[in-house]
Amino acid sequence: MHARLGKQRAAEAQQQRRVEREREAAERAALEMTSVGSQVKSESYMRRVTKTGATLLDPTSRWPRIEPSQHVTMKDWKFGLGLGKDGDILDMMADKYPNTAASSRAEAAARAAALPEPVAARSVLADPVASLTLSPLKSASARALAEEARERGEPADEVVEPELPGLWDDGVPAPPGPPSPLKGATLSVLEKRYMAAARQRQRDNVVVEQTVCGKTWRGPAFVPSEPVLEFLDFEAGETYVKTFALTNVSNSFNSFRPAAFPPEVASFFLLEHQPPGRMVAGRSVSLKLTFTPKLGEDIDTVLLLLTHTGPMSVPIRCAPKKLAVLLQTSALHFGTVVLGESASLTLEVKNSGALGTAFAVSLQRGAGDAADEAGKAVFEAGSGGTITLAPRSKATVSLRFTPAAAGSASALLRLDFGGDWRAEHVELSGSGAQVPIYLPRPMIDLRTCLVGALYRDELRVCNRSAVAQQVALRVPPSLEGCLEFSPVTALVQAHGSVGVQLKFTVLDTLRESCAKHLVEEDTIAFPIRLTVRGQAAPVRFTLRATLTTSELLICGADGETMLHILDFGDVPVTARRQLPISLHNPSSLPQRFGFSSTEPEVLQVQPGDGLGTILPGETLQRSVLFSPSADTRFSLSLECRTSHNRKYSFRCVGRGVKPPLRLSTSLLRLPATAEGDTASVELSLANDSSQPHDYELRPPADSGLAVAPQIGTLAAGASVRVVVSFTAPQRSASVEAAGELAAESADVEEASPASGDGGEDAEGGGDGGDGGGSEGLADEGPDEATHPEAVEPQRGPPASDEMVVRVAALLNRELERLAVDPSKRSWFKLFKQVDADGSGLISFDEFKHMVRKDLKLSPGRLSAKELREVWLVLDDDGGGHVSAGEFGKFMARGAEPNAGEDRRDGLADPVRDVVEPRSQHATSCVCCYVRPSGGASDAPAPHTSFFLEVETTSVAAGVVLSNGLVRQSVDFGNVPVDQTREVVVAVQSRLALPAHLALEPLCPAGPFSVLNAPPALEPGASAELTLRYKPVAPVPSFETLIVATEGACGEPLRLTLSLRGSGDSPLLRLVPEEEAPPVSFGPAAAPTRAVHVGDVLVADRATRSFDLVNESAFPVTFALRAVKSGHANLGPLPPFDVSPTAGEIPPGGAQPLSFTFAPDHASVHFFQLVEVAMAGGSDAGEPSAPLLQLFVTGRAWLSSGFVLPPAMSGAQSLLAPPPLDVSAAAEGGDAAAAASEEAEEMVIELAPSGGGGKAVYELTFGNASSEAKKPPPLEVSFEGLSEEAVQVGFSVEPKKLSVEAGATKTATLSFELGESALQGTQLGLIASLGMTQWAEARLKVLCKGGAPAMHQPEWPLLLKGLVLGRAATGGAPGVTDHR
Repeated sequence: MHARLGKQRAAEAQQQRRVEREREAAERAALEMTSVGSQVKSESYMRRVTKTGATLLDPTSRWPRIEPSQHVTMKDWKFGLGLGKDGDILDMMADKYPNTAASSRAEAAARAAALPEPVAARSVLADPVASLTLSPLKSASARALAEEARERGEPADEVVEPELPGLWDDGVPAPPGPPSPLKGATLSVLEKRYMAAARQRQRDNVVVEQTVCGKTWRGPAFVPSEPVLEFLDFEAGETYVKTFALTNVSNSFNSFRPAAFPPEVASFFLLEHQPPGRMVAGRSVSLKLTFTPKLGEDIDTVLLLLTHTGPMSVPIRCAPKKLAVLLQTSALHFGTVVLGESASLTLEVKNSGALGTAFAVSLQRGAGDAADEAGKAVFEAGSGGTITLAPRSKATVSLRFTPAAAGSASALLRLDFGGDWRAEHVELSGSGAQVPIYLPRPMIDLRTCLVGALYRDELRVCNRSAVAQQVALRVPPSLEGCLEFSPVTALVQAHGSVGVQLKFTVLDTLRESCAKHLVEEDTIAFPIRLTVRGQAAPVRFTLRATLTTSELLICGADGETMLHILDFGDVPVTARRQLPISLHNPSSLPQRFGFSSTEPEVLQVQPGDGLGTILPGETLQRSVLFSPSADTRFSLSLECRTSHNRKYSFRCVGRGVKPPLRLSTSLLRLPATAEGDTASVELSLANDSSQPHDYELRPPADSGLAVAPQIGTLAAGASVRVVVSFTAPQRSASVEAAGELAAESADVEEASPASGDGGEDAEGGGDGGDGGGSEGLADEGPDEATHPEAVEPQRGPPASDEMVVRVAALLNRELERLAVDPSKRSWFKLFKQVDADGSGLISFDEFKHMVRKDLKLSPGRLSAKELREVWLVLDDDGGGHVSAGEFGKFMARGAEPNAGEDRRDGLADPVRDVVEPRSQHATSCVCCYVRPSGGASDAPAPHTSFFLEVETTSVAAGVVLSNGLVRQSVDFGNVPVDQTREVVVAVQSRLALPAHLALEPLCPAGPFSVLNAPPALEPGASAELTLRYKPVAPVPSFETLIVATEGACGEPLRLTLSLRGSGDSPLLRLVPEEEAPPVSFGPAAAPTRAVHVGDVLVADRATRSFDLVNESAFPVTFALRAVKSGHANLGPLPPFDVSPTAGEIPPGGAQPLSFTFAPDHASVHFFQLVEVAMAGGSDAGEPSAPLLQLFVTGRAWLSSGFVLPPAMSGAQSLLAPPPLDVSAAAEGGDAAAAASEEAEEMVIELAPSGGGGKAVYELTFGNASSEAKKPPPLEVSFEGLSEEAVQVGFSVEPKKLSVEAGATKTATLSFELGESALQGTQLGLIASLGMTQWAEARLKVLCKGGAPAMHQPEWPLLLKGLVLGRAATGGAPGVTDHR
């Protein structure tokens, strides 16, 4: 084995070398056929045959003649013998025999030295190594070709590089030749251009266009005998030979040369042929291609041929033996298949390969509407197992589709093949179609059925196919005698339907016979089958019904004993007594019931006048009222009838008695009262007996009722007035929310299932009896459960013509109100909007949606009962649907003139369409206990007591105040007298109509008033009332304001505002208070406070601050105003300024006031009377009364020092100032005039009181302040008072004063006659004679200091003291100043 492997490897290596040699030969041949190859061959030949190795001889054509012997070695006989000394012979011999030519080496070297350098390098061959070290020179052609290749972005062809440089190359001298003037010169520009053109012609000759007779050959020049050389179904290691022919189809001679195969497949192919050379057109040549595969893989390659007109190729395709599977299709569609049937298709699998296989078929997934419950599509593929597929054969797979439901279905069929062949997938699809006969209602639900009643319904059978179908219905054995079909067999036309009447009678034995079909307690669901001829799948429907009884249990007060007789005992004639009874409904359906008696005015059942509805399993409490009309015994019969055609009767007995006291009425109906309001009614209580009786009226607790008087004694034959008042309670927020929720869901009865009315449909025929087996009301109209999408109201009395017209007019008005665009006010557009399915018919649900949602009519405006009755008029045929024409006629009735008017009086009812306000009705019993007056027993007699029934109605307040109630207390608090305070009260309307408010007048002389007129309130809007309180005296005030309007139904509504307030006088005080006595302006004037700003120099100013304190219990808003002034400034500015002039002082607070005095001339008569009054408290511009008066004073001086006599120091003397001399004031005033004159003696008379009294005179000295500069102190002294004057009684205290700037000091001059002064003196002598005389004393006053100084720093004083005679009576003391 090793030897064979070695031999095989050697053979493969030899074969590989041979192939390589052939490849190289082919490449050389191919290269020689190109222009580059031809050029290389030509250059090689020229270098070999020329002596100089030049490739071109005379390229510029300048030589006159070319001698071949000069350029080419001419071989003669010497060459054959190797004789002679010729250089050519030596070169030849050196090439052949390098070792034997040593003798001629020197001669050859000498000869080479005489030659040019390149030639010498070629001729010196004695040293081959030296010749190999020569650097080859690139030729000009090689450089040109390389440059062109670089410009095209291609690699340069190294084959075109010559072995030796040409004559045109740079640095190569011209070969030896005939003498020429151009020898050794470089090529000119023209020569270079010609050389390039010659080289281009050489390149173009490699592949040339073949043009014969003007026709140029395009395309391959040779056509193979086989378009594709194929080696199919080969096996690795074998050898395959294919012979084919190539024919020259070009227009002229042509030749070809095979190129090498690609390296990756070159070892597999061997091309053998005899080169034909140039082939004439139409000639063929035979070629043999040997293929030896090593691997079993596909090979796709080409045989490249190089022709004279261009390259061409022949495709080669090799394929081993393999499996080739082809499916008929990748998707199969079974089409539409009717349910219950199936469809079959076949799938063809083809094997075009040389290998056989086997495959398995499986279904991977299924989906779609027609899939079965397991989720897999109901597809079947063949019989299972493995299917064999032979080479180059076919196989089929059988497929079946059986839909399980209507709709599309799909599945994926997988084919798994043996070997390496991939799995194939085929998409299977199909759709299932419904059976031709179907039922729109697969379940006939009769809802709740009464035992013994008969029910009917219609079973609609439809045909969706294009041919008529025959159906048959058969009653199951379990329903024999209960169920009937009419007709039993029917023919349904193509695309039509037929109705089969179903009559179901509920028997007592139905529960036992259909026990296995009970799905719930008392509920059966029986499947029934329809047989269709020619239809594989049957049609089924289910009959469902819930069985129940029709009894109504009426029991006594205990709720357990069946009622047979009611005994009321003794009842006053003016009263009534009630006994409770209970009603229990054991049925699953609600029942309507009604009580009737032979004497309705004596025997009644309340509430609801004995009428009502009791729900399934519900127990209701009712009261039987006995109101005797005379004092006798009664025995009456009471009968109860139900909507299930059942009747129950029992007896009622009692005796009427006459009470001693009597009310004017036994039933009192109070008007509707808004929440939080009070309503009162008067009635009389009379004593018809012959003796007095005590009575007590006791209203029930938490009823809101009050009675006055409640307890008293009524004499025989007398009567008393009784007032019964009712205060409506205020409902809490939670109760209001619950009420609103109940109002919003008022149409629940319309949307509830029809099972609640099944009892009415099952009601008996009306001729009495228990209703068993009779058809009754169930035959009068269709059942409510005819279709779940068209729930229809129960059959009852339709609406009257007046109601139909009114409702139609209401719908028209709402449509006009909601549709702003007139083009959209069309009942037909409204009908199309509701008709969503476009059938042209609307059901009751759609009609109700139109009324409630589109037209937004609440149950308060159109009740559920009215809606049902109007629908019964529209649906007069009982089909459950109304067409557009019927609806249009209905709407046209509302568009007629006077439509919607009340036909009773011909006037429209404006409140008929208004939502009634929420109301709460209650009936209370006021017990009146009576006993004889002065009786031994305190307990009243039972038969003498009677009762007053009071019916009250609490309604939601249609108009409320700010607090959400109808009563509100408005407290203005404490308000200053003659001031105003305003309060805004909001009034909100909760009505659906505009409300016009009216105010009851207030007292015109009172302090309360309303500033604005009440506006008309739109629905839901609010308005504000501005109330004002202005007290005129400090006393409390109370008053009530009534706001009246009308409710939605015309009932009076009242809003009560309790107004209260208190007038108060403000109290202000100025702090700090001046020590000077207050100034009085009369007894009626306000308190006055003196404010002396100060003594200042002319053109200077002084400022003082005070606090205005509010001692009131409320804030005071004040304003300052000047009412009287003294001397004014000569300039435009006033002498006094007060800041601020207005403000508000909180209780106990203080407001700083700043007083500024800035005179522009000297005067002591500056003052200003300022009043502090309340701000904003007057009407029509009248000033308010002042609270406080401020007497602001100030004095201006030319010098800082000044003297004030007592007459000028008080504020009271300034109220009547002398006229201002403007000219004198401009020159300095009185002080300037005094300065210009001499000092005048001041005379001061001191008259003591009585004979021994003391007279006092005070002089005030001051030093005026200045803001610019503080003046020095003012020094005052009294000089010249003699000892004699002192002994008489004159004195000065103090004699010296120092007054600082801005201050004042007082000097006291006094006279008190001493006893020693009269003894022995002239005064004593005169006094003894009884004569009055004056004692005199002189002194002078000196004033120094101050800035500026006083104009009269010194002036004399004459003091005169009054001395009375001893006989004279004492006069009044006094002081007189004479200046």
